[in-house]
Amino acid sequence: MRLNQFDGLRFLASMTVVASHTAALGLYGQGGVMVSLFFVLSGFFMAMPVKKDGEEKFLSPKGWIVFYVNRIVRIIPLYWGSLLLVYWLFDKVFVNPQQLLQNIFFVNCWGHLWFLQHEMLCYVLAPVLMLLIALVKKYLKVPDLGIGAGIFVLSIAVHYYFNYVSGFRLMGNGKPQPFRIGLFVLGIAFGYIYKSGILHTIKGRGLSLALDAISALIMAGVFVSAPRFLEKINPALKNYMVGWTLPWVCGFVGGILLLLLAVNPGGIISRLLSLKWFVRFGRASYGIYVLHFFMLSMITFSTSLKNFAAAALLSSCAAVVFYEWMEEPLAQYVKQLLNRIPFLSGKAQRTA
Repeated sequence: MRLNQFDGLRFLASMTVVASHTAALGLYGQGGVMVSLFFVLSGFFMAMPVKKDGEEKFLSPKGWIVFYVNRIVRIIPLYWGSLLLVYWLFDKVFVNPQQLLQNIFFVNCWGHLWFLQHEMLCYVLAPVLMLLIALVKKYLKVPDLGIGAGIFVLSIAVHYYFNYVSGFRLMGNGKPQPFRIGLFVLGIAFGYIYKSGILHTIKGRGLSLALDAISALIMAGVFVSAPRFLEKINPALKNYMVGWTLPWVCGFVGGILLLLLAVNPGGIISRLLSLKWFVRFGRASYGIYVLHFFMLSMITFSTSLKNFAAAALLSSCAAVVFYEWMEEPLAQYVKQLLNRIPFLSGKAQRTA
């Protein structure tokens, strides 16, 4: 079972980031809201919400190896390929080889790439948390809802610690950034809440429409909370960027949206987000995020809307080509390769 509506949501989120970076559609500064959503989405699927007891794979070294290999194959090829291509074509982006290497090894990421630095470290640490969850479920018999509640509290504590207590920072875009793992953990919490089954799939037409209305209000909130709109309410909020000021709150609201879409797959919004082309571009959204900012260095139209349209079109088309011709074939090849290794495929146990 694949939650296709989330692919469509990823596409809309990536388009919002492009609009933010081009100051189009009144969405300047709202990229921070979408970044919080991306972290929560990653954590949500880390919980494997459609697979019962999926965390048990982390009880063995095999699960860790397969997980890390899959994450590397998913993130590194497009990322490194884009960096090298940009360094070769545009000498104004990376001023020297040292800056390029800092980006390649996630030491000090340039511009929008700071997100990947945080994401990679989250994935490095995530199996530790998943192992603990597997042990708690196996030996203490804690249900998924209890796990979700506990992880939710943990996300608050982790976010507070890395933002207000710890001096640990990741260098991104030339300045220290608080580690955003609290948002990733929050996504895991929402994943287990969904997995618990307490929110059953909605079947009643009236309730489905009500959830659609709430989902629509949350999505419209991206526009309403933009600095351009807030300024009209209070001029003092002219430069207030909610995504950067209140990232955990944005992540929490984003998590509510994920639950609403997951339990209401037959709703109008879920069906719209599951449209073929939304899903197709959504599966390539990682490429859109990585590529669009580099393409902006080539786009110099007279209006922000034209810049947005050009960057969105070019990055979306390039990302789909990368995904369908490189990312997905490579992922399938690596999967087949891992299945040929007895230790990782389980063939050794079956033939013993």
